[in-house]
Amino acid sequence: MPLEIPDALRKEHHSLHSQLSHLLSGSGKVKEAAALIERSLSPHFRKEESYALPLLGLLPDLAEGRDLPDLEAAATMARLLEQELPGMLADHAEIVGLLKGLVDGAAAEEDPDAFSFSVALKDHALFEEAVLYPAARLVGRSLKK
Repeated sequence: MPLEIPDALRKEHHSLHSQLSHLLSGSGKVKEAAALIERSLSPHFRKEESYALPLLGLLPDLAEGRDLPDLEAAATMARLLEQELPGMLADHAEIVGLLKGLVDGAAAEEDPDAFSFSVALKDHALFEEAVLYPAARLVGRSLKK
């Protein structure tokens, strides 16, 4: 059975991407800032969805003491996460830095959707750093026992 991203996280990534697509369909400063964000965010999401978030799909099995599916794939993902984490955190810093341009564009163009997206994406990054990445790392470390 393949490792799967928890549904709530998959939906959150999809929602953020949909909101960004909406901003990209606009014009002006908001669209320009959104395009810069998209260039960094899309590859970052691909990294997370490839090896960080699927590890979190193991949490229910770990919590219940059940056998874990596809331990080899999980161990590979855990190694990749440890190796790539500094770059992923650097991605967050870059993306959050780019949000200033979006907020400025949102203010200039009176675009509440752009402002809401910027808040949601920043909150998402903070949650990943404070909770999701550490949890994924714990899952990976539990595989070594």
